[in-house]
Parts: sequence; structure tokens; C-alpha cells
Amino acid sequence: MEKNNASHDHSDRKSFALLFWLFLAKIGLILLLVVLIIWLIQSVRTANQGNKAGVTFGKVLGAAYSSDGNQLRIGTGKGIAAYEKGRWKTKTVSLPGAVQLVPVEGGFFTLNTHQRAVLRTDNNKIITSVRLPAQPRAGLFTAAYATRHLYFLNGKQLYSSENLGKSWNRTFLKGVQGAPQMLAADPKKSGTLAVATHSGLYVTEDQGVHFKAFLRGKSVTAVSFGPGGKTTLFAGLYGNQTMLYSILPQYNKEINLDLDTVKGDRLVQIARNPKYPQTTTVITANGDAYLTENGGQNWTIIAKNGRGLSQR
Repeated sequence: MEKNNASHDHSDRKSFALLFWLFLAKIGLILLLVVLIIWLIQSVRTANQGNKAGVTFGKVLGAAYSSDGNQLRIGTGKGIAAYEKGRWKTKTVSLPGAVQLVPVEGGFFTLNTHQRAVLRTDNNKIITSVRLPAQPRAGLFTAAYATRHLYFLNGKQLYSSENLGKSWNRTFLKGVQGAPQMLAADPKKSGTLAVATHSGLYVTEDQGVHFKAFLRGKSVTAVSFGPGGKTTLFAGLYGNQTMLYSILPQYNKEINLDLDTVKGDRLVQIARNPKYPQTTTVITANGDAYLTENGGQNWTIIAKNGRGLSQR
């Protein structure tokens, strides 16, 4: 009888020990799951921190790549958003009263309503202030990326300056049809410009004296020169369908690029990469941004409705 009781006590102790260790194992598993969940939440938060730049887009004032080609910068009414290596981040830049942002090598111009274009470094340090021939809202302003030659189009009058606005030359345009919507300058060739209008795209290589017409009868809302030695342009069309064209003026060629990812949204900015010619980003009025790294064969959406989408 005593042996049976001793055997029972030993069995009870073994059962209690087993239950105790099972209980500890269960607690350990729960703690491990809690730690894993916390780690996953923290990882998601860290990954999404770069997306904060996207929610500040607002109205896009301008876009360009840095001189080394590594960073895309989008100027907005709330500052500058930067995209690099698949991630978004904000650049602490105040752009008070800016109505347009025009990039140049090593910096950018901001236009305000006081008839001035302010040249700033990449770090937002003011270099100089240029008085424009007319109010910015009354015309179109652009600057050659490499040479910093300035151009201002007011109706049919084209003003140009090669000395940062100390003096302006004026040319009366002929042969340009439709209301101008955007003005672009070749980054290196002085006097080579493109005027995008409601009725086509017009390219001049002699500062507006003569023009070649492309995309006749089509509403061209955005245009940008390529960084290469030969004159090449990307032009965005808006109508029943949003389209992107590559224009080769020297060959009188218009090449329709596949941009099926954009449906019925107006293109407002085309940023060409100065270091990597195959890389381009297009931006729509609603704040969508599409990136190609192979000359337009494939496109990746990197921003939607003004919110940055990190890829890595």
C-alpha cells in the first residue's frame, strides 16, 4: 500500500512537472510571437517613413534629377520631396510664395508673384534674384539646365538672357499656333527651345526665328529635352488618351511611347536624367509619378495621388 502511494506521488510530481514546463513553453511561445509582431510593426513603420514625402506633394511646381543622376527631386507647394534608390524622403526646404520651380545644374529657380526668379543652390541658399520681363503668371519661364540661360515667353514675345537677367533680348514668334502651355530649353544648346501648345509642339534652334512643328492639332501639356548631344524631346499629350512621344527634330520623327499605365490624367512634368539617358520620370496633375529606366519600355509607379510609394 505504501508502495502504491509512493508510486502515485511520483507520478503526480512528473505530471505536475510536465504541465509546468508545457505552461512555460506556452508563455515563451506567446512572448516570441509578441516580439515578432512588434518587430514586424517596427519594420513596416521604418519602411514607410520614406513615404511621408509623398503625402506632402500638393501642387507640383517642378521636377528634376540631381546632377549625378542619383536623386529625383519634386518641388511642391510644401517643399521638396526626394526619391533615391527606391525610397522617398523629405528635404527641409521652404519655398515661400513659389508658383513655379525650374531646375538648373547645382540648384534651381523659384518663381514668385513679385515678377522675380530666385536662383538657389541645392541646399536652398539664395544665389541671386532675377527680375523677369513680366509677371510669371502672365507667361512661361524656363532655364537651360547646364548653361543657365533664361527664357520667358509672354504671348508671342520671347525674352532671352545669357547673363542671369542683367539684360534681355526680345524676339516675336512666328509660326506658333495655339495657346502655349509649357516652355522648355535645351540644357546645352543656346537658343534651342520647345513650345508646347494646345495645337502642337514647336521646336526652334535659332531662338524663335524659325520653328518646326510636331504633333499638329494635339494638346501638348508637358515637354522636356534629353541630356544627350543630339536634340531629343519627350512630349506629353492630353485628350481622349494620355500619350507620351519621343521627338527627334533632326529626323522629323515622332515616336509614340507605350504609356498605358496612365489613364486620362494630364502630364504636367517630365524629368529626364542627365546622367542616365534611359531614365525618365513623368508626373501627372493628380500627383501620380511613373518611372522608366529603359527608355519607356516599362514603367513603374512611384507615387500615387501625391503619396510616395517606396519600392525597396
